[in-house]
Amino acid sequence: MDQKIEKRSSGMNKMIIEKFYGSLDMIMGSFYIPKEYHLRPESKGQDSHFLFQEKKSFGLADGVGGWIKKGIDSGEYSRQLMNNSLIALNQETRGHVNPTRVLEEAYYVTKSPGSSTACIITLNDDDHCLHVVNVGDSGFLVFRNRKCIFQSPIQQHGFNHPYQLGCRSQFGDGVDVAIEIVVSVQSGDIVIAGTDGLLDNMFPSEIEEILMKAQDGDVHQTPANLALTIAEYALYNSLDKYSESPFSRAAHLAGKNHVGGKIDDITLLFNSFLAQIKKRLMEKKKRSGMKKKIVKNCSSRLDMIMGSFYIPKEYELRPESQGEDSHFVCQEKKSFGFADGVGGWIKKGIDSGEYSRQLMNNSLIALNQETRGHVDPTMVLEEAYYKTKCQGSSTACIIALDGDHHCLHVANVGDSGFLVFRNRKCIYQSPIQQHGFNHPYQLGSNSRSGDSVDTAMEIVVSVQSGDIVVAGTDGLLDNMFPSEIEEILTKTLDRDDHQTPEDLAWTIAEYALYNSFDRYSESPFSRAAHLAGKNHVGGKIDDITVVVAKII
Repeated sequence: MDQKIEKRSSGMNKMIIEKFYGSLDMIMGSFYIPKEYHLRPESKGQDSHFLFQEKKSFGLADGVGGWIKKGIDSGEYSRQLMNNSLIALNQETRGHVNPTRVLEEAYYVTKSPGSSTACIITLNDDDHCLHVVNVGDSGFLVFRNRKCIFQSPIQQHGFNHPYQLGCRSQFGDGVDVAIEIVVSVQSGDIVIAGTDGLLDNMFPSEIEEILMKAQDGDVHQTPANLALTIAEYALYNSLDKYSESPFSRAAHLAGKNHVGGKIDDITLLFNSFLAQIKKRLMEKKKRSGMKKKIVKNCSSRLDMIMGSFYIPKEYELRPESQGEDSHFVCQEKKSFGFADGVGGWIKKGIDSGEYSRQLMNNSLIALNQETRGHVDPTMVLEEAYYKTKCQGSSTACIIALDGDHHCLHVANVGDSGFLVFRNRKCIYQSPIQQHGFNHPYQLGSNSRSGDSVDTAMEIVVSVQSGDIVVAGTDGLLDNMFPSEIEEILTKTLDRDDHQTPEDLAWTIAEYALYNSFDRYSESPFSRAAHLAGKNHVGGKIDDITVVVAKII
């Protein structure tokens, strides 16, 4: 395979692999086994990782174990680095993610003592490539037709001494040592990434064998299930004291005496490209007559796919404006959230959107650290609320799917909310909380600037396969009646039943934007104004956030 090495002006290494073209998305799953899990099940270990489906990105880090000798939690640096990467990723507003910029930003704001390896990978659908930034001996492999076609190089100063990012230069390498890698991928490819707990214990040929057996046996194997299978295999190998492993082979080359695997934390992220999987599933459904059974079978476990679209109200005047809304979508946790910063703070010289952004960033971190079966959105919102210290206030709504019990679990404060559509008809709309007209409940940095998190309304709504959830801030809900969304769903889905959630969110957001500038037609906002004795006609110009989730 042709490779070309280039140097960036910053001194980072860049590797470019040959290109192929096709329309791509990817689905992800992960599994993590701390090495002390059997002794201390509560242990977080030294590894950390995240998955961010909406941004087509994921990352992993492995804290350097030697810090424990100084009385420092060896995993704290890696956890903070990945949390800060997640925040930087969520704030990316450009078309595709630049993983190098994300890692640089996370590195400079991570202040805890310690050091770790790091790898961030993102899919760029414009050039059909994985863009990767990597420091140390974590890495990834690409499989095509169940054969490994690429394995990332490692960076180390010597045997078992990887490059590592650290809180200060004397404890680690600078971020400018990171290698940048660009790898072309195509539909059907599988990417497996992991820390050295995976890579030191499994040869590519062993992973090929697992993929062959798993995919021949069950086309429905999810990324999470395959991640579990491979991680368990790596765990078995790590405890094997006699067989050859990548670690023992490297030890031999370095003149060290080591036989068998290497006991370590094991993080594995499994990612497959969706276009090919969809095609194979549809072929199997067609042959077996499964399609109707899947829709009607209420005992099956539900999932949801999500997409979003955001229009800041000042976008035309200031395209760089972040507005006052903030949101996240987390496919792995079947959850999403959004918040609307209260505009009045601008009169005090405070960015009205800063509180909502920090609240959603902290919600995403809390969500990523959830280890229970299904997400408790109230607990996530509480944790985020207590960690958000900047001045300001905002509404907030976090929604999670409990796929086992076929329910949406929701925590909501204020006038953001959601609607559930079945057969393109609205069957549920969430209530709003307000002290008076256009004065919603709001979470704030102190009791004088907002309401407490204990005012949050908890909502549980039953859903079934085929339902569509449309959620948003008041920029959506003040400008569109449920009947208008019904009309969009009917027209759009009649024309193309395979519309993605992101496409639907974009269509609905544009319609809400049009209504917000309409000075003559009735709107939900003008109707509420009339009931409050106010004189208002037409829509309400505001930031517009729309999230659409399809229950499958």
